Amino acid sequence: LEPLLKLFDNAVADYTVTEDEANDLKDFFAKNVKGQLDELYTSLADIFGIGKNVELSDLQKGIQNITEAQAAAIESYLNSIRFYVSAQLETIKAIQSSIKAPDYSPIVNELKAQTAILRDIYDTLSSVVGRGGSVHSGAYVKVYM
Repeated sequence: LEPLLKLFDNAVADYTVTEDEANDLKDFFAKNVKGQLDELYTSLADIFGIGKNVELSDLQKGIQNITEAQAAAIESYLNSIRFYVSAQLETIKAIQSSIKAPDYSPIVNELKAQTAILRDIYDTLSSVVGRGGSVHSGAYVKVYM
């Protein structure tokens, strides 16, 4: 591939590709690279047994013997699964977006508002309720006169 890359580098060196340079690239590819790709495909086909009469697995045999009604039932199951996954994906995306941009999430904003209200209530109660220092008494209400 190095000669092809050199041709390509020379063709784009001036940021324009002329018709002659494009034809040179096309001819080089057709003469050299295509043959190598054919050899690669042939060797991969031999390794993986593509194009040969290979004994079918039990799954493949079962698929060959499927009826139209069975195929329709499987299709409906797959469509149901696809719909469920799609619905769950939307939920996950909503959660993810609220985590990534918490300032724009209505859920996070509501939780922040509720937390602020609870802190105000706690501060108010803390100012009028105290803990006794005696073992006999617990909390007490402060009375100001």
